[in-house]
Amino acid sequence: MEKGKIKLIKSLDNKRRRNEAGMFVVEGVKMVEEMLKSSLNVKEIFFTERCDISSFDTAHLCKVEQISDSDMDRISHLNTPSSILAIIEIPTTYKIDLNSEELYLALDGVQDPGNMGTIIRICDWYGITNIFASNESADIFNPKVVQATMGAISRVKVVYCDLEMLITDAKNMGIPSYTTALDGENMYSSEISSGGIIIMGNEGHGVSQAVQQMSSSKLYIPSYPAESVCESLNVGVATAIICAEFRRRISING
Repeated sequence: MEKGKIKLIKSLDNKRRRNEAGMFVVEGVKMVEEMLKSSLNVKEIFFTERCDISSFDTAHLCKVEQISDSDMDRISHLNTPSSILAIIEIPTTYKIDLNSEELYLALDGVQDPGNMGTIIRICDWYGITNIFASNESADIFNPKVVQATMGAISRVKVVYCDLEMLITDAKNMGIPSYTTALDGENMYSSEISSGGIIIMGNEGHGVSQAVQQMSSSKLYIPSYPAESVCESLNVGVATAIICAEFRRRISING
């Protein structure tokens, strides 16, 4: 395998290099299969003799190349390299048009790649197809984020934006926004709508004060027992709980 190609692929763990090249990396059989089924543009696939790609739809690809295990070790971004790696074109930036009937998620400075990927996967599970993220949030094409999504990155759109402007626009359209906060109302007894924006905050600081003050209401996920010594929930876990409650209300209210 050419040294230049190895260097390029390895460099894609860096955000600036990803943006310059317009490409990101996906690894693993299931992940690559998900990319091939999606609308994303798969540019190249590299695989070792350990991987059977006979069932893959690779007709539209520019290049499919078998490489040695040692070369896969060189280009992989994983601690334990898989038998297959794909290079995907970063999709062009798109705009999400707000709709009062739709449920959205907004991320205010979620920086851990594992959390970001898990949240994208959670949204895919609960049918939330659009996520807004502040510019301080983790890059969704970071290899660790991509792997944590388990393929959901091909189905869930993420747009980076100014959350304060987003909430202002939503408010003007009559679309509610909900922040999660320790001093909020119990989410199980609060009134929530079928559509709106759920806002999740940074791992250490939560949702910023500016965003909290602009939102329609603050929700709290109660602990059990109420005197729980745990100070807070992981943002990925909290996202799953609150998304489940929103979807439960919709199913009950029909």
